[in-house]
Amino acid sequence: MSGKKYPGKKMQIPSLWPSSTWEKYVQTILKELDYLAIWKPDEQLRLGDYGRLDKHYRWDYQGNLLDEYGIKITTRKHRKKAIELFDDEGSVKIDIVGKGKIPEIVNGGIRMNFEKKSEVAFVLINTLPISINNIPSVTKKIVELAQKNLWEPDYHVISNITSATKMIFISSKSANSTIHVEADAEVLKKQLGNAEIQLDLKSSKKTEYKFILNEGATPLYRLRHLRQYRGKFSLVKTTPWIF
Repeated sequence: MSGKKYPGKKMQIPSLWPSSTWEKYVQTILKELDYLAIWKPDEQLRLGDYGRLDKHYRWDYQGNLLDEYGIKITTRKHRKKAIELFDDEGSVKIDIVGKGKIPEIVNGGIRMNFEKKSEVAFVLINTLPISINNIPSVTKKIVELAQKNLWEPDYHVISNITSATKMIFISSKSANSTIHVEADAEVLKKQLGNAEIQLDLKSSKKTEYKFILNEGATPLYRLRHLRQYRGKFSLVKTTPWIF
């Protein structure tokens, strides 16, 4: 089973990334945000999804707590951010390019310049972190499932997701790689994530992988898994070094 997918404009997502590219992508997100990264960024995640995480940190969706077991969750929304820019070593120059003499107008778009080979960088626009708010009651329901042998020991639950209205991902093929993504209208920086605004690939040089999602994404997530300690069960945060 897999999550619902929405096609993005000019989307170029390889079916299987080279392990080096994927590992850098995961490591960058873990380092910068303390989140896991979804293997295919167009896959839509929901709070309460459950499944397995393989040795390469790829998510294997098995179901949703509400859909499969009727377990209801309440949610908490956290602080929104207009634009977040990240790269793996701090050596990628990422600029929001203004138009003419008005820097707030960004029809000029987003430019990235890479200093090294095999670097990754990504831009998230209009991010909104959301988390499960009723962890104790969800834990109780999962314990009941486990006691009935309806819950696998290696299952994990998505407890946090960060959605973004738009996302750009780039991997450099060599030093001096560049890319220029442009908005299709003159807008303020804070309006880049509006649904009616499309981000288009204007030019690229020496890039290995690149994709642009214009239709929304849930690229970042955190997991919890059931653990028993001194006779007490809890849903604890899953950290990558467990595997």
